[in-house]
Amino acid sequence: MSVAETYADERLYEEDRHFRYMHHTKVCFADGAVDEFWVEPGDLSNFALELDLETVPKMLRLAHLDLSAEPYYSTDRIAVIVMPLIDLMDAQREEPSDD
Repeated sequence: MSVAETYADERLYEEDRHFRYMHHTKVCFADGAVDEFWVEPGDLSNFALELDLETVPKMLRLAHLDLSAEPYYSTDRIAVIVMPLIDLMDAQREEPSDD
């Protein structure tokens, strides 16, 4: 069972009401525009790793979970990205270890 499913089972009675807050990534641009959708967790994990290594790319790929769109964003235009920790944790847990 994923972290999101466990959280929903234990804490949420109206999961649909909270679904957007649990899974959608919000990309806020310097000009005030906002794009919000459920990002493919592997892309969130890759971006978090790049941030940790302090190697922010010029272009950021954040594919929609259903692969209906694969937008690339210029990081020069992005003011902030709000990522759901639940999806990020699930993605990192599913990555193969180097053991």
